[in-house]
Amino acid sequence: MGLRNLFRLLTIGAVIGVAGCGGGGGGGTTTPPVTQTVSLVASKTVALNVPTNDSISLIATVSPVVADGTTVTFLVSSGTATVTPLSATTVGSTATAVVTSATAGSVTVTASTGHGTGSATMKFIPQPASADVFIALDSAITKLDSLNLKFVNDQGATYTSAAKLNQLLADSGSLLTAGPGVSDPANTITIGVASAGGFTTVANTPIIQLTYSITSGIPGFRVGSVVSASTFPSVPLTLSTSNFIVTVIYRDSGGNPL
Repeated sequence: MGLRNLFRLLTIGAVIGVAGCGGGGGGGTTTPPVTQTVSLVASKTVALNVPTNDSISLIATVSPVVADGTTVTFLVSSGTATVTPLSATTVGSTATAVVTSATAGSVTVTASTGHGTGSATMKFIPQPASADVFIALDSAITKLDSLNLKFVNDQGATYTSAAKLNQLLADSGSLLTAGPGVSDPANTITIGVASAGGFTTVANTPIIQLTYSITSGIPGFRVGSVVSASTFPSVPLTLSTSNFIVTVIYRDSGGNPL
């Protein structure tokens, strides 16, 4: 074979090879699956199961932001309850629903877009007769020697007593409570803690227990304001209401937790 014919064959082979490589792209591209996050938030965590007109509102927020009219489905995934509606459309990337139950117990509701899910757990209970309220700090504080709080309860609850717990109980300091001051609302008490040498708190461990009687509804409880705080020896300490963790145990007329 002459050099001219050999060169011609090599050139043709190169063209075919390039064309063959280019043809492999004809299969198209694969669209990645859509991934969404659904955050489901309940308006409260506890509601009455009787009467059934007590309800818990749910807000499902979808991200990334979706177009108005995107469907969100709601499902009671555990427990006994009714969620209305079962399907809602988004406005501003959020959709809402309402949960009711005539049955006492824990309920979990799931919200889904088909590309993401979120859930929230709540509890339905009968009318409580009393509540034990526990107050803790969210972090350890060394030698806390004074604390003055305004504590607030919702309508339907009446303050009855207070007790020291854990580190405050082990300390020789005092716990004092007083009814509403002249300028305080009727549902507010003042809590005072004093310690000669200071005591060290443990994060999320209650140091104060308050007891309330309840006549109606499921009242909430919260630290209304922090008047003052200090560490030994009387060094001012800055605390806000967000530094306190309030936990509530509702009880029936026999003292049993609900």
